[in-house]
Amino acid sequence: MELLTNQNIRTMKLLKYIITLIVFMAIGVGCQKEEELTQPNDFKGVKWVLSDIEQTRERNISINDYISFVDFSIEPLSHEWKIQEEGTVFLKSKFSIEAEDYSKFIDKELGTKNTNYKANVLFTKPGIHQVKLINTFDRFVKNVFNTPAVFSVEKNGSWLYEDTFKIDVYQDIKPQAAIVYNEVETDLSTISISDESTWPTIEVEAGEPVTFKDISIGRPTKSIWELTGASPSTVQEKEAIVSFAEIESFSGFKLKIERDLTGLLEVSDSIMVPAKINVITPTKPLAINTAINIDASSIIEFGLNGKIENENFTATIANFTVSLNNSAKGVHRDMVIAAAKLSKEGTGIVLELGEPIYADDVITISYNPGADESIITDVYGRTLKAFSNLSTVKKTLSYSNEVFSFENPSAWTIPNKSKFFVGFEETDLGQSLRFESNDVGGGKGKTFSAISDKILSEFDVPGTEFPVYKVSFKIKLEKNSLGEDTTIKSVNLKLGKLTVEFDDVFGLSTGEWHTISWVNDKAFPVLSSTTGFTFEILKKSSSNDALFFVDDVNIEWLDRP
Repeated sequence: MELLTNQNIRTMKLLKYIITLIVFMAIGVGCQKEEELTQPNDFKGVKWVLSDIEQTRERNISINDYISFVDFSIEPLSHEWKIQEEGTVFLKSKFSIEAEDYSKFIDKELGTKNTNYKANVLFTKPGIHQVKLINTFDRFVKNVFNTPAVFSVEKNGSWLYEDTFKIDVYQDIKPQAAIVYNEVETDLSTISISDESTWPTIEVEAGEPVTFKDISIGRPTKSIWELTGASPSTVQEKEAIVSFAEIESFSGFKLKIERDLTGLLEVSDSIMVPAKINVITPTKPLAINTAINIDASSIIEFGLNGKIENENFTATIANFTVSLNNSAKGVHRDMVIAAAKLSKEGTGIVLELGEPIYADDVITISYNPGADESIITDVYGRTLKAFSNLSTVKKTLSYSNEVFSFENPSAWTIPNKSKFFVGFEETDLGQSLRFESNDVGGGKGKTFSAISDKILSEFDVPGTEFPVYKVSFKIKLEKNSLGEDTTIKSVNLKLGKLTVEFDDVFGLSTGEWHTISWVNDKAFPVLSSTTGFTFEILKKSSSNDALFFVDDVNIEWLDRP
């Protein structure tokens, strides 16, 4: 396992210990014994605290790890923590947090109920497990300190308060693979990777689809395939659907898995896929074997079940027709094809249009080889036959709403914190990006910025030369510390190498959300998992003393005007 080392584990346990101390000391618990816990006297009702920064009822945890639950209810008639019979056990009140194995601290005298106010719960099996807090009172009580609020209900002459925690327990990751061909699945999880003589050989026809499936343990969040001889040769999907064009035997396939989830240590692991692919001469006719994909870049692309060898493929432009139909806008015509070429592997056709495609357009494609049917021929001598008005599939824009709506603060980097405050705050839109400066003395202004460099594989926006994208965000100006209106002259949004200046934020009213937008009037770059994403308020573009919020960035593929 590449990232999960003993040092990582020790570091995480030390971090958990420090977090536990910070959380419990902040609420006045510290290292007191169970019976010495004192109740806070600043509230009337129910309040609980967990041994983690995340004070939520639903959270993730690694298998064989624990959570401490503390109940601060005021004068309950009865109190208990309740766990399930399978996969959860109570630990003793005192144990070593740095221990390699927590199982030796299991409190065998406790079953599924614990009447102490602090309960240490160890999770020993994967899946979702429930921990319940069940109290009774002689009066109505409520918990408004933990979100969402929970209220007691009257039952059998007393007031019953129940709170449920759902803990999703994750196994250690272990990469495993399977291969599917002609609806037959070959499970490779029990095959010895080190003994190549035991690897199965799967015979496939050239150009026919083969599926490599990630059947790994531990619910990884990312799969990366490196498939020698396949088209495509690199795939970042749980299932990689590929084909092989060369008559040859292939092996040495690799699968790398990663898991990056809130509350869990980031881990990765990889294996050599223990299988061989033997490619044989195809028996089926040459045909399209994928969806015909289009996107906002005005590119149409589809795959074939054979490898094409054509030194002058551009000449085939005249044999393709791309038809546009947009009934709502009354547009029905053929589109301009600017270029025709083969994909990198030679197993697909790419048509570049000389005009924009809009989100509400309906596009079909036809092919007529005319008298020379051999104009598109694969390496096995098969020719592509004529087809008419085949439907296309639009590739939607993909980006992380969690990042773009600022609901995941850990995805953002805040530089130069000492000069001003950029952070996150709960607003009526959820988590929002908050900018504040109390510099009232100089007139130099400040440069506010927030950078996201962790958009991961969810960021996939095609580049385009055409004005088909609208980029927007919401901004709310507030009164500054002097009671004056915050003023901003411009906001810069950096998407990779593209910088968009929004100058229509000047003069906005305070206290309400405004939506600011821009339609690309210049080339829009490809945005991918490696693209930086930055909000920036330039020096001298805002009042020195300022307070404002930003939220809900959106990139929209526009309908035809």
